[in-house]
Amino acid sequence: MRVRIAKGGQDVYAGANNLIFDSNYSTLNVYKDSHSNGFLNVPADGVVSVFHGLGYSPQIDGFVKQGAWWYPAFAGIQYLKMWTDTNNAYFKMVGGSGYYKVFYNIFGNTPDNATGSGKNTATGNLRIAKAGKNIDITSDLRDMALDTGVNVLKRDVNMSQSASYIGDANGSSVSLTFNHNYGYPPIVYGIVSDSNFAGNMLLPFASVMSVYEFKVNSTQIIFTMENWEENSSGNLTVHFMLFKDKLE
Repeated sequence: MRVRIAKGGQDVYAGANNLIFDSNYSTLNVYKDSHSNGFLNVPADGVVSVFHGLGYSPQIDGFVKQGAWWYPAFAGIQYLKMWTDTNNAYFKMVGGSGYYKVFYNIFGNTPDNATGSGKNTATGNLRIAKAGKNIDITSDLRDMALDTGVNVLKRDVNMSQSASYIGDANGSSVSLTFNHNYGYPPIVYGIVSDSNFAGNMLLPFASVMSVYEFKVNSTQIIFTMENWEENSSGNLTVHFMLFKDKLE
């Protein structure tokens, strides 16, 4: 049986973009995060590990606080680097000095649908299995489309949007500021398209010379592109998803 739930005012049969849930597809199930297990204090050029014990390498994300701003992993002059194995997630600060506050999500999902031993990690009173999985015999979080025992990221469909800005040639830098006014820093994911390149690039992104990234605080998101490729100019379009889930 397929279960679908539409957004307010939308038709459940009008397509995937109008749905907030579809049991044919998996949601991002947050198995462990900083709100339930504590923020990390990662030393400059040091590594902190977080045990997950899932038996496979899960999808993760992370943000690091620098001043009043939060930067996604791999953004900033001193930046957060992260990776996983079948038992732990690792978070490393590259450069800088002192200690840095790090937020993380460890998802029950795997980035490549890889198999592994897995654990009995689905614990919610309401569970909906993915298509082809038997809810009576599996308790592996990877097999769940929904499990109320864990958090799922909640996208603000009214605040997730796109905007364009124009850059000049010869190493210029441009920025775009978006006011969300949540009163707290939210989780943000974004992509950017540059008229000088084909396709979309996941933020943050660096080409040979240019750096595309963003930062977020309690009221704003600022998208920047630094050191535009020499002898090039054109349009940048940022597409971003804003979530009601807090970084802090």
